[in-house]
Amino acid sequence: MAIASSTDVLSLPHDLPLVQVTDATFPAICGFYPIATGLGRRNEREGLRVEQAGAAVTDQFLVASDWAARSLIGDAGVSPSRVTVAPFGPATPTSNAPRPRTPGSPLRVLAVIADWERKRGDDVVFAAEQARQSREIGLTIVGRVPDGLPPWVDTPGVVDRSVLAELYREHDVLLDLALANAAGVVMTDALVSGLPVIATRVGGVETIIQEGLTGWLVAPGEAVDQTARLLGELSKATVARAAEAATRDGRLRLNWQAWANTAEQAVHSALEARRSPGPSASTKRKAVMLTPVLPSSTRQESAGEHLVHAIAEMVSDSAELTMVTTDGPANRRALARGVPFSHRMLSPAADRRGRLERLLAVAPPLSRAALSRVRDLVAEADVIDLQWEETAILLGAIRRINPNARVVVTLHDVLSQRFGRQRKLQTSIPRRAAWAVRRAAALQLEGRIARHADDVVVLSQKDADLLPRRGTHARVHVVPPAISGHVRTEAPSSTNPLLLFVGYMARWENEDAMHWFVTEILPKVRKAHPNARVAVAGGGLRDHVVAELEANSVEVLGFVDDLEPLYEEAAVVVVPLRYGAGVKFKVVEALIRGVPTVTTTVGNEGIHPADAAFVADDPRAFAASVNRVLRDPDAANDHARRTAHAVAEEYGEQRFRARLQEVYG
Repeated sequence: MAIASSTDVLSLPHDLPLVQVTDATFPAICGFYPIATGLGRRNEREGLRVEQAGAAVTDQFLVASDWAARSLIGDAGVSPSRVTVAPFGPATPTSNAPRPRTPGSPLRVLAVIADWERKRGDDVVFAAEQARQSREIGLTIVGRVPDGLPPWVDTPGVVDRSVLAELYREHDVLLDLALANAAGVVMTDALVSGLPVIATRVGGVETIIQEGLTGWLVAPGEAVDQTARLLGELSKATVARAAEAATRDGRLRLNWQAWANTAEQAVHSALEARRSPGPSASTKRKAVMLTPVLPSSTRQESAGEHLVHAIAEMVSDSAELTMVTTDGPANRRALARGVPFSHRMLSPAADRRGRLERLLAVAPPLSRAALSRVRDLVAEADVIDLQWEETAILLGAIRRINPNARVVVTLHDVLSQRFGRQRKLQTSIPRRAAWAVRRAAALQLEGRIARHADDVVVLSQKDADLLPRRGTHARVHVVPPAISGHVRTEAPSSTNPLLLFVGYMARWENEDAMHWFVTEILPKVRKAHPNARVAVAGGGLRDHVVAELEANSVEVLGFVDDLEPLYEEAAVVVVPLRYGAGVKFKVVEALIRGVPTVTTTVGNEGIHPADAAFVADDPRAFAASVNRVLRDPDAANDHARRTAHAVAEEYGEQRFRARLQEVYG
């Protein structure tokens, strides 16, 4: 194993299996760290050549962050299968029982600054000073500090590790506004000690801090204002929750035992690669999947992520699959949970939008510039899978790179229908015209897909019927998604019945659904059933949505790892969708479990049998359907249980895999 030895490895014997451990690459730190800034083009090119030469003789890389992994893959040309992310453990002694954080007044803020300029010491002081206008703040800065700091800043100077460990225990939040950070050692020390962190979103920080859970990330260009606002708003409960999450993450992920376990796997992979060069792998077909969503192995955040995972699992059974996507918050969260498939996550690349993209007002997950960075991967593929309709904007470019590959397009919904519905709901003529243009562009794209793709996967016969039929080349396959679940053992009996909504709230269709529900439907339900409770389960909640829901006495649960207890408790699942297209997984999940479900025509479309859910499209009828379920729960539960088996049969795992097998062979 070679630790940060990209030049030294070039003199090692070539028959020696090699694992490199590093927290950065030369291309990643160029222009990022002060020490690697202003080197000149010639030196930068030479450094890149050395990095690539070292990568060529390395069997496996063990890197501290996704940032370093992306640079190895994108800049040094290392195959994703040879790169493993393993965050480092702590450098200071930690307590087995971190102190519970119960911040009082003042809020105790800690900063550890070895390099005043790189760590933006002035900005740390300015942010704390700004926050002091709204609350009491105590700031401690460890390290070498300049003269003339305000008297309210405590400066103990340089301290040894045992003293630093005690400071981690005594404070409420760590502040790290560095211009550049690779492995985030100080942040790791703090988190393992149960100290939440506010840090700039740079370098490898996003692998160390789970945003919103163990800490908070701020934009480098707005660090002072965003940090001051966070410091001013942090409540006792928020800090306590983040401290518990940080302690938990330290036990599970940010420790040397977890790192050693991953390192051992990397060593075994390096040895295995040398023992068997992999002739069997070369006999497998090569498949590439272009997708906006990278699926984690567990706890998928959305129905789309769940479906991509299921398809990728099926494809990888018979092909050597590489998923290609672009960097983004949701994909970084998936990486933190664990992605079981070989993948390349590219940095977003600027690109001029084509005419169709401008008309659609949506863009594919990869720009054409980003696609050029995986040109070799696309050119060698036997099967190319495009997830979501907008990804098929790249169909022409993909055919030019690889005219012989079999191209499969999976339509999670049909854009022309979604845009057409939006047009009908607009009240102003300019807005109706804008949505009409978008619908026409979507119809044009769907025609292009039908002519130039080999296979198109849709989730319902309704979606298949929306596609053009004349002059088409593509085979259309109806593949209802695999949605698992069991009929609940018994219906709940409560004087405070629960109305449950489940959905990823970052989708504006779900935001609109709950706004419509709480403003126009819920008052009518509560008039008849004043004890009824409402809960929303799903991540991606924006602040104004939370505020509206809580103002209407709705329980906001956020992302829920295990939904089964909620389904067991629910008297009725409500899915008041007015917009969107495609099969709504949230409806199917409830129906399979035998939970009475009230939805709209939009929520029910494509689902069989069509009468499994109660369907209503205006507020009065929707409220009446909910009230009917609450008034006669026995009849509603009998109906739900009777139809659950037929729904489960339509959306069963075996049927899903059999139909996908027809697509991918």
